[in-house]
Amino acid sequence: MRYKLKYLILILSFGLLFCSCKNEKANPEFIEKLSAIENGLPSPYFNYYLFLKTKDGELIETNIIFLYKLYQDHYSQDYKNNFKGFLTDLFSEDKPLKMDDVNLYKGKGYLLNIYDIDKKILNMNIEDIKKEYLQSEQESFILIPNKVANISSLKTVLYEMFINGYIITINDYGGGYYNIEKYQSK
Repeated sequence: MRYKLKYLILILSFGLLFCSCKNEKANPEFIEKLSAIENGLPSPYFNYYLFLKTKDGELIETNIIFLYKLYQDHYSQDYKNNFKGFLTDLFSEDKPLKMDDVNLYKGKGYLLNIYDIDKKILNMNIEDIKKEYLQSEQESFILIPNKVANISSLKTVLYEMFINGYIITINDYGGGYYNIEKYQSK
């Protein structure tokens, strides 16, 4: 009996370890779209706001144009010219960016904003974030910037939504709010 109990504990431990190490948040279909390169140019989905946590614990707001440039300059050899693999590692947070690499591009015309992370929001579950910060619209959400306490909190909400499979765009014409909708493969 004791042998069977040890065996069961070992199997459960291995299962928990395996499940906890795998990050399911990286949507392969979305990454496939973003990684499409046409005539040497990055994906036409440049208007999507992308949010990444760095190795240094900061938050980056950018777009696919910056990530493609960073990939070309610093990571293409590591990924054997596989932009999709690079994006998969970034979005699953398996290999986050280093701030040293990112800082080389500050002030060079790329969409690149760096923020502190609001740890309170980072520790909230997605349903609580939706209730507290977002306005629900038919099949999407709206985040109005002046309804959030500070810029770090605002960007952390957007990061959490992005990392949980939502696409972020900004509506400059209708009052400067963020549109947030669940990624749907088309």
